[in-house]
Amino acid sequence: MPLTGRDKKSLEERATFFDPKRVLELACEGLPRHVALMMDGNRRWAKKHGLPARAGHAAGATALFYITQAAIELGIKTLTVFGFSTENWHRNEAEVGELIERIEVALNDYTERMVHFGVRLRVIGDIERFPGQTIDKLSWACRETAKGEALELVLALNYGGRDEICRAISRLITDCERGLLQKEALCPDTFNRYLDTSPSPDPDLLIRTSGEMRLSNFLLWQLSYTEILFSDLFWPDF
Repeated sequence: MPLTGRDKKSLEERATFFDPKRVLELACEGLPRHVALMMDGNRRWAKKHGLPARAGHAAGATALFYITQAAIELGIKTLTVFGFSTENWHRNEAEVGELIERIEVALNDYTERMVHFGVRLRVIGDIERFPGQTIDKLSWACRETAKGEALELVLALNYGGRDEICRAISRLITDCERGLLQKEALCPDTFNRYLDTSPSPDPDLLIRTSGEMRLSNFLLWQLSYTEILFSDLFWPDF
């Protein structure tokens, strides 16, 4: 969706979320540089408002866009968000289709806006299972936003922590077999380089909405020393 002059004016007016003095105070207290988000509760939010599930996913995409703007204002440099898990394939076919369609719609709606705000999109996870048109759309959005310097938005799609670790081990073993890595050199820092999230630092803070209090197979290696906040709010209200 093209970004019109009216859209730009509206976004610029909405871009200030915090009092500048408060931002300075927070910065002195030590803001996280990398925040991971589990955007949970879209379907329950829709049910609460008597709306179809797709309306909840649309509201969730809008919430993420505003959260991204707020993160830029605070000086947060990386947001990693759980967009589609390896377990999501177990949902009914219609809902899976809606989730994939929502990814494509969000890319159409927000890529130009990401460019406008200096957001660089990166995708992690095993995306080869998605339809070709979805993969093409993701590649396009990453190319369009490649020069963004204000914030890196890491979108985890067909992602699972266990799956990521298994794929990393497979690549590591291959490099050992090829003589590119000696097993004696294996250490946590070396293993980090084989993970999808490399070279991003580990998250300082994880936020999960909707009252659920579990990691649900998200960033299992990376969250070892991360502080965690569980919120009762549904994601579209966060």
